[in-house]
Amino acid sequence: MAIQDSKDRPDHTKWLCTNIGCHRVNNVKSKYCSKCRRKRCVKAKAMNDKGERLGELAKVDDGAEIWEYKDEELGSTHI
Repeated sequence: MAIQDSKDRPDHTKWLCTNIGCHRVNNVKSKYCSKCRRKRCVKAKAMNDKGERLGELAKVDDGAEIWEYKDEELGSTHI
């Protein structure tokens, strides 16, 4: 299942910046890190309000973010 937008996953409310030395947790509505100001990019981590990792940003295609989410219950990953 291709998830084009975090709106398709209501529990995805935050993202973790993976820029070297940053690792700031940001609101998913913000495309730029509040600490280092880097634009969200591939390998950014999808997180919920509890700080649990849900998956990561797999690719950006013509500005559309494609997130890959882990499905803990099924032991599989959705792209």
